[in-house]
Formats: sequence, structure tokens, C-alpha cells
Amino acid sequence: LLDFRDVALALQDNAKFKPYTVIHHGCTHKIKDVCDKECTNNGRYCASYSSDDEPFDELDLHGNVFVKESLRRMCIWKEYGEENGLGKEWWNYVVNFIDLCHSEE
Repeated sequence: LLDFRDVALALQDNAKFKPYTVIHHGCTHKIKDVCDKECTNNGRYCASYSSDDEPFDELDLHGNVFVKESLRRMCIWKEYGEENGLGKEWWNYVVNFIDLCHSEE
């Protein structure tokens, strides 16, 4: 993802970019503790992982923390990238988030 930022921004008007994240509606677990760890908003948004979630794995984001960060990124994209398909501010946020949260400090 980080390596693709410069390419996506360089393409500007020649291509559109749209980030995707996978979260699902409703907790599929019947055990409350599991649902509380995996979901937010009383089970409305729940974590769903794939091999494409590499940046989250590096940052050790799982469960409801993963969901909250995914929703935050969706909101930032909707505000700053959806219209033009470029999302420079979205890219800046993602890169800064990874840099700050993955640093040794």
C-alpha cells in the first residue's frame, strides 16, 4: 500500500483509485466476549480479515480496533477522495498513521 501511494498520485487524471476494506454487518459469534472484541456499535460493524490487510497486521490492529480504523479511513476517503478518485489527503493520513503507529518510539 505504501509503495503504491506515489504511483496513484502520479496517475492523477489518468486513473481513479478507490480503497476497499472488508467489514461486515453483525457479529457472527454468539459469545458476547468475542463479539465485543471483534465488533463495534453493538455488533453493527465487525472485523473481517484477508491477506490484503497487510498494513493492519504490521501494526497489530485486530478486532474492534481494526474496525474503527477501517471506518475512519472510509470517512476520510468519502470526504477527501471519493469525488476526484485521487485522495491525496487520504494517502497522507494512511502513510502518517503507519509511520507514527509502526515506529519504535
